[in-house]
Amino acid sequence: MKNIILIGFMGAGKTTVGQELSQLTGLALINLDDEIIKKIKMPIHQFFKEYGEEAFRVIEEELLEKFSHQPIILATGGGVVVRLNNRMILQKGQTVLLDASIKTLIQRIREDKTTIRPLAVNSSDEEITQLFETRKMFYQQSARLIVKTDDKNAQEVASEIIKNLKDNFENLPQ
Repeated sequence: MKNIILIGFMGAGKTTVGQELSQLTGLALINLDDEIIKKIKMPIHQFFKEYGEEAFRVIEEELLEKFSHQPIILATGGGVVVRLNNRMILQKGQTVLLDASIKTLIQRIREDKTTIRPLAVNSSDEEITQLFETRKMFYQQSARLIVKTDDKNAQEVASEIIKNLKDNFENLPQ
């Protein structure tokens, strides 16, 4: 059994779809941001303020490398693709881009009251759009499969992923 690595911009649904995939496949879900929080022992937004984005990306890369070889569902953070080495790691796996329109992503980001996103919390819609545009090509280059998530629930997205990756896995549900 191989892994499934979920990538995409913030608000794409990586954690939610990851939970559904975990239930459907029986694979454990690892949320990369949660693992980073365990390692740094503070919220990510606080780490960004104190140490900066580059220090965060170094830790993110280290943990991506560690978890990318395990038979799990791995939900990554939205910025995992900004480092070249991360993109190379992602290209070796069963990496799935959860893709949505920028309008949908901004709506999800603004409606999410539980997740503090350091690069969006004080950003305008235009700044978020610009960030999305700078990463868009990296997401596409890193993905083996691209699944649109606009107007789909997590179960529909997870089912589509399993259908498309079935040949790469043993014992996935029909």
